[in-house]
Amino acid sequence: MHETTGDPIVVVNGNESDDHADGDRLLLESAPLEVLDAALATATVLDASDVVVYTNETWTIACERVQNAATALVDAVATEISIRVVTGPDEYKAGEPTMALEAIEGNHRLEARRQPLDRANTASMAGRRYSTRPGRLHSSTRS
Repeated sequence: MHETTGDPIVVVNGNESDDHADGDRLLLESAPLEVLDAALATATVLDASDVVVYTNETWTIACERVQNAATALVDAVATEISIRVVTGPDEYKAGEPTMALEAIEGNHRLEARRQPLDRANTASMAGRRYSTRPGRLHSSTRS
């Protein structure tokens, strides 16, 4: 996470399109409330206005369960933080952090934001900045 000015947003990147790795799908299908509870807690601490859960467009069960869990969680905790589910293409590169942000924005040309690894530390979505460093929380604020 980077310190910047503006309104933070939390992005949960759950689009894992590797045929040999089903961890994201399994977690979103079997324990969506645990994922969303952590994302909502993070958003609360960051004073974020939005949580975006990014999943694979072919995972209909995961999308449905996350959406149902999001509705139940927002109602249960009476928060004004919005939680929305956004789907991306079933392509391996679509789960890479900067490519995920492109797909969330609806850009079909996923290479548009691709940078060499040494320069791919931040990106922006809808005017908001994000950390794309592996192992870091993928949220930041509008610049």
